[in-house]
Amino acid sequence: MEPKVIISIALMVTALAVSIFMLCRENRRARRAAGITSYGTMPLGVYLDVLKLAEDKEPEDALPEIMALLTGRPLSEILAMTLPEYSAVAARFRWLETDPEPVPVRRAYDCGPFRLTVTKNVAGLTASQFIDTQTILEDPADRLADILAVIMVPAGHAYADGYEIADVKEAILKHLSVLDAVAVRDFFEDCSKRLMQRFLSSSGIMIKMLMKRAKKDPKAAADLKKLQESLKTLKTVKAGLDKNGDGSRRSTTCLSLPVALGRLHLKCL
Repeated sequence: MEPKVIISIALMVTALAVSIFMLCRENRRARRAAGITSYGTMPLGVYLDVLKLAEDKEPEDALPEIMALLTGRPLSEILAMTLPEYSAVAARFRWLETDPEPVPVRRAYDCGPFRLTVTKNVAGLTASQFIDTQTILEDPADRLADILAVIMVPAGHAYADGYEIADVKEAILKHLSVLDAVAVRDFFEDCSKRLMQRFLSSSGIMIKMLMKRAKKDPKAAADLKKLQESLKTLKTVKAGLDKNGDGSRRSTTCLSLPVALGRLHLKCL
């Protein structure tokens, strides 16, 4: 067989292999996106991407990109649709204009390769988890996945022992629905704030008792110092949990998403 013929066959086989690979990838993407029919089937990572598009871009630019993300279709295909086709596809996602209904928290969640158990509150954190949580809460904006990767630990493991936290975060973004993500976050925050509030409420009496004893008892003086440091840390963490800094509660999910998408639909369709 001549070299030219061999080269031609090799190029044809390569082109065919590339085409098959691209087709399989698009099919996997489409099948994955086709499962997004509600907040309960929307992975946290997709939700955050949609929210960012809705908040950061003009309606004319955001809606086609959101539709491409949710349908798994290329943006070029969305933009090439006729108006009736475009409107029909967009209508499938009208549920995004509504507020999601809260769901109860579960003991554990299957996220890709991990079965993740939920830490109930601050009292159940290890020292390492507590430090990581405090660091995240100092700047909580857009860090929901980071917080969940700290308070959700693979079954059979201690925190950060025998697995990578980054892998857990990636699994959460890909496999945990936004409803479950918010349920875990709210459950942890509610339990933690109640626990901390009880401690802060009773700390005043403890401080007064230790202050009286500290004048004569060096150990009481040391205990008083530790208590004051703990109170300072707890107040910092509680402020982070409060999110808005004034104790008011942030919405269960960002209500700007249904509001923003409602505006997008009205303007673009």
